[in-house]
Amino acid sequence: MDQVGEALPQSPLIPAARLAEAWNAMRRGDLKTATPILAHIASASPWMEKDPRVVMAHATAAYLSDKPSDALVMLGPKPSGAAATYLKALCLQALGSRLKAAAAFQEVAERYPDSPLHRPRAARQGQRLPRRARLPQRIRGVRARLRARAGPRS
Repeated sequence: MDQVGEALPQSPLIPAARLAEAWNAMRRGDLKTATPILAHIASASPWMEKDPRVVMAHATAAYLSDKPSDALVMLGPKPSGAAATYLKALCLQALGSRLKAAAAFQEVAERYPDSPLHRPRAARQGQRLPRRARLPQRIRGVRARLRARAGPRS
């Protein structure tokens, strides 16, 4: 990614490419790489700071860093979109607000029925979820890998 930044330093596509790089690092469970990239996006491209994609990336990084309260603050009181609402529900669940988390999960199911986060009828009946609907499992897997790398807490 740095080669592109060096070759085309003024390209308007650099912030989007860096954002993709941060998401890829988070998918690999590498928050130590993703966090500085996200910070660089905010400092080098201040207009991107309020972009919903960047806000979601920052909130996801906070959640994966076991900082669900910080992620909730970043998402704001009314997150927009299925993924942001689902992340809000995950944060509320991590904070122990099970009733509010259930309401947020239900909001995803009702307001975004076409979202891959909405469980299809077959899944509710015990059948295997389609691959794209396994995002919550992927997030839990990333968190488990991060905890394993960090070692036991003292």
